[in-house]
Amino acid sequence: MRIQSTAEGYAEGGSLPGVPGADAQPAAWGSGFFVAPGWVLTCAHVLRREEGGIGMGEGGADVREVGLVFDGRTAVGEVRHALHCPEDGVDIAVIRAYGAEPHVFLPLSEDTGDPGDQILFFGYSRETGPLRPISVVGTIGGTVAGTRGESANEQYLLDGLTVPRGISGGPVYHRARAEVIGIVTHQANDRRGGLASSLLQLRGLFTEGAGDLYHLLWQAHDHAHYTHHFHPAQTDGALRGMESWTTVRTRATPEPSRSEGSLGHARRTELRGLLAAMGRPEHPRSVIAAVEAVRGDWTEPDTTPHLWRDGLDLLYDVRGRTALEAALLYSVAVAEQDALEDPEPRRRLLAWYTATAREDGLLDRLDGPREALRAWGAAVRDERAATGLVPLVRMEVYELYYRADAGCSRAVHYGWTLSGTDGDEFDTGFRDQDDSGVLREDLADRLLRPLGHAFDWSDRPGRPAALEVRLPIGLFDLPVDRWPVVGRDPLGAQRPVTVRWAERPGPGEPAAGRQSEDSPRRAHERRWKGIADGPLRLYALHGEDGEPRSTITLSELREADPKAVPALFCPAEGPVSEEILLRVVSAGHGIAVWNRDAAWRYGWREFERRLGGALASVPRPDALPAALRRLRAGVYEGDRESYWAKDMALLYDPAPATEAPSEEEYLWEPL
Repeated sequence: MRIQSTAEGYAEGGSLPGVPGADAQPAAWGSGFFVAPGWVLTCAHVLRREEGGIGMGEGGADVREVGLVFDGRTAVGEVRHALHCPEDGVDIAVIRAYGAEPHVFLPLSEDTGDPGDQILFFGYSRETGPLRPISVVGTIGGTVAGTRGESANEQYLLDGLTVPRGISGGPVYHRARAEVIGIVTHQANDRRGGLASSLLQLRGLFTEGAGDLYHLLWQAHDHAHYTHHFHPAQTDGALRGMESWTTVRTRATPEPSRSEGSLGHARRTELRGLLAAMGRPEHPRSVIAAVEAVRGDWTEPDTTPHLWRDGLDLLYDVRGRTALEAALLYSVAVAEQDALEDPEPRRRLLAWYTATAREDGLLDRLDGPREALRAWGAAVRDERAATGLVPLVRMEVYELYYRADAGCSRAVHYGWTLSGTDGDEFDTGFRDQDDSGVLREDLADRLLRPLGHAFDWSDRPGRPAALEVRLPIGLFDLPVDRWPVVGRDPLGAQRPVTVRWAERPGPGEPAAGRQSEDSPRRAHERRWKGIADGPLRLYALHGEDGEPRSTITLSELREADPKAVPALFCPAEGPVSEEILLRVVSAGHGIAVWNRDAAWRYGWREFERRLGGALASVPRPDALPAALRRLRAGVYEGDRESYWAKDMALLYDPAPATEAPSEEEYLWEPL
């Protein structure tokens, strides 16, 4: 397939940009290939302006059109998303093609190839004469493993092969396995050799907030190959007479006999198609839980499983089970824990289990495990229906050390940790940490992807995880709620984002040393008891001139009304004073609100009026984070009544459910 501008027409023989002697005919930007009816993959750099393209596709509402030329026909494509992260080996774009059916679509695989494997890659190029389709046969010269998180992927070295200009975006086809394992991305400087990236890079769509697109692409891919093989009469006329890729793969790699318990190409295609119809898993733990129910032991995958099909790759070497038996039981585990409104996909999956198990004489052998999985699935559904918990992602940023940097002899460097819970201290299975040291101004860039990954693990349908940020006082003005993670709106508009004091022990953590009645922890526990039932009352820490009252004492803050919420208006000269914030938390206040914007033009009286009304409308403290999220969302939806909350920061630091044990209790605790 050739990719070019829609405005320049589709005439064959167009020139490639930058080729000596190129004429003024339409320019081909690069190559691509169909992976399902109406879905195209290519390289993101093919779409870059400096190479004649339309600019990097960023997903979202903006329609960015490209021209697609294939099989002597043309179509218009919409760039749905594009990722270009050279440091991770990621260079991929997803295009939705309109009016392009019927056409050939290639099978995809995230299973990577090995050095020496025979491959074929193809696309459009002019380097051998007029612009035309061209293919290159060769072997993988070597591999380069990705090293940076979920979006990292393996790259293939195309050593000694001719990689013609214009073939970028074309597929890398594994000849023995009869499937596409990568995309050509680079031509070597000496024009001999190049690079291709594996399809693991598609997982980077999740860190960019395009997880729904990732699921939609694979769902269309698996459904198309299932339909073409098992229901060819339902495909368009041009495909009815063509062999399915399942048939091609079976001929290329003959299957073991059924006595060996192999799942086989045809059954794998059928099962993947049925799993695609089940819809997107609630979260990665749902896939892992189904795998663990079959394996009977703990599973820790190398990459995050986002789709039900991913679980099939985790069923290797199941004790006492053949590959077919493990796949059959996995289909039951998926169907039994699912709670779709439409029961038809679940019914079809269970029917496949029954028919396949009966055909291979496995119904009696699997009857006991089948009943156990039915009971397990019922327990999962009941637990899901009973819980009203909001999942939670915890992020802690802490000071590491001082070291000399260019232009800053004593720059503070920070480390961070991330974890997720279901809202009730149950671990979601996600953990991440970085102690390599990062400057304050680089925290946002360093944390965007890990945070996206954390939400990917923790979010539930209709219940986005809240974000709790534990910070030292010096970072209380860090605008985490403004970071653009997982979507176009900032975090604070997507989900509740609150601040906690990192130096205050969290639930279950022992405090350092003896806790006197005047200690910050004891003061915190007392104040939280006083405010727990609401209503909340604004306690302004600025004077009539709008400036912070620097004379306010620790004693005054401790003696404030039990239901008081300290409110600080940002002074004109900059952020709220760290000294005042330290007094607030040291006095035991678990809730405080302040405005970070020194240029806020509406004045402190408007700030006080709006904030006071918002606090009075909240019946209980635990409703405050969600209320602020609604205000922040209103700002980005154009709500005229929410403008004032754009730069609000919220300290929401509940006290532990039980009082801190005395020092003596810690001393006598068994080791």
